[in-house]
Amino acid sequence: MEFDLLDDNYLKKIKIRDPNDQIILNSAVENNVDYLLTGDKDFLVLNIQNPKCVSINEMIEILKYFAGMSQESA
Repeated sequence: MEFDLLDDNYLKKIKIRDPNDQIILNSAVENNVDYLLTGDKDFLVLNIQNPKCVSINEMIEILKYFAGMSQESA
């Protein structure tokens, strides 16, 4: 198993308002998470793509979209 650790300077560039949330954000970035499902507005206002921070309602819409795509290709 091989891991590529991100430079601490990269993680420090992605800041979140609540310092207690920084470890969660750093972990999601380091683990290449696609989506971070949250109701925390500190995450939802971030303008980052990986991870994309979404609310439960946004995730439901994303899942509906992908479910529709898989039915079309079947």
